[in-house]
Amino acid sequence: MSSIVDAAIAPDSWHRRGVEAVRSQQIELAADCFRRAVEASPTNAIYLADLARIERFRGELQTALELFRRAVVAKPGWAPAHYGLAQPIADVGDVLGAIEHFQIAAASKPSAGV
Repeated sequence: MSSIVDAAIAPDSWHRRGVEAVRSQQIELAADCFRRAVEASPTNAIYLADLARIERFRGELQTALELFRRAVVAKPGWAPAHYGLAQPIADVGDVLGAIEHFQIAAASKPSAGV
């Protein structure tokens, strides 16, 4: 029954619920909502990046890396995806890799990939 209800909820609704959960510091609920948004729309860079940020916050660096990489593939010129990806890359000690993505983010036009 739950999966029937979940399927009826649009990905943007799950995402909005996740944003509200972050604002109220309900991190596990936010992760669940963002995960459902990504499941429903697996190439949406915004949903991927928001879930990646939560996973990084939770200490799940490999998951965050994978999600940010998917966000970069989904929107190659989108600065927030590159900026987000640079952070867990730095966290795992790859300073040069992090610098590369920070530079891409800095060089991106504000509307690139949107």
